[in-house]
Amino acid sequence: MKTNKSIIGVLAAAAIGTALGLLFAPDNGKNTRQKIAKKSAKKADELKEKIDNLKESLNNKYQNVLHKGEQMVENGQEEINNIKKINKEVL
Repeated sequence: MKTNKSIIGVLAAAAIGTALGLLFAPDNGKNTRQKIAKKSAKKADELKEKIDNLKESLNNKYQNVLHKGEQMVENGQEEINNIKKINKEVL
């Protein structure tokens, strides 16, 4: 989770730096606003892609943990059945 916050922080800082650079660059207001809009849209798309990748990664990890948990339950049930069978044989 710490890495994800770092990535988002770096992207936000880059976007802010780009916007400030454009604002202070010698160009007319219309061009500057267009550049900011284009850069903002690009950064938003990049951020959306990163978030989508993060969601996919988290979903994959969740599915793996869920599957392993189901396997553990099945193995535990098998062990309980084996113990019951041994108890019946002993008694």
